[in-house]
Amino acid sequence: MGKFSDKELISTAQSLVKLYKEEMIYQINDKNYDTDIILEENRIVKLKELLPEPWQKKFD
Repeated sequence: MGKFSDKELISTAQSLVKLYKEEMIYQINDKNYDTDIILEENRIVKLKELLPEPWQKKFD
């Protein structure tokens, strides 16, 4: 297995934390799927644009 730099590991960990928080917002209430997320001062996207396809509905 290759060796990763500290910078790569930190970046990956930050990405995973961000994805976990977004997934948790959706899981609390699926109506949050259309919530606006501010990524930058002039960049706002819907939560559904940041998450992969919701797998929870496949089990309903």
